[in-house]
Amino acid sequence: MFDVNVGMTMRLLDWAAQAAVKHFCLLSSGAVYEPFAAALREDAGLAPPGFLGASKFASEVVAKPFSSIFSLSILRLFFPYGPGQRDRLIPQLVRRIQDGGAIQLSGGTEGIRLAPTYIDDIVEVVLASIASSWTDTLNVAASETLSIRQISNTIGQQLGIEPKFEFVNPNTPSVDIVPDLSRLASRLDLRRFVQFKEGIQRTISASPVGASDHRLAESQHR
Repeated sequence: MFDVNVGMTMRLLDWAAQAAVKHFCLLSSGAVYEPFAAALREDAGLAPPGFLGASKFASEVVAKPFSSIFSLSILRLFFPYGPGQRDRLIPQLVRRIQDGGAIQLSGGTEGIRLAPTYIDDIVEVVLASIASSWTDTLNVAASETLSIRQISNTIGQQLGIEPKFEFVNPNTPSVDIVPDLSRLASRLDLRRFVQFKEGIQRTISASPVGASDHRLAESQHR
């Protein structure tokens, strides 16, 4: 994780400086805001306790001195998803529902609230940051906020499968991982971002496994 997030970032920055690159777009992560106890604004003080958040934050710190050589934008991504993704939250939820396993909801009946962001929208932000030479740190997420329960129910509707839920840690306060998007909204119309219902439909339809399971579910309900 250190080699990729910090070491490789440093090598790419150094190469960009030597190659006279005009703009560098660094993809960071919303994990830098851990433990998500305060407002998730770009000017917030950061001290992430987890190694993912710490290494992503370190990559941002390493990149900042290069802003005197080329324009630098830092994009903090929140829960990207889309066709072909593996071993992340959304594909894990899809697989769990397909397999009939229970989705764990912590801290209440809804679970964590977050902003899943479709990959095409993230690409659009990256391209815009390069084309316009942004020189800022921005949160990148859809403006639509959903709980784990709402996400799971939307996935279940697409698959034709009723999700199962398991409630854990009921006394633990619920967590909201919802970034402030004021900076991003000043540059792009967030209403253009793909809504989760459409995004998960595209994601499942593009997956050979998801598509076949969806057709099987449809045939069983006829």
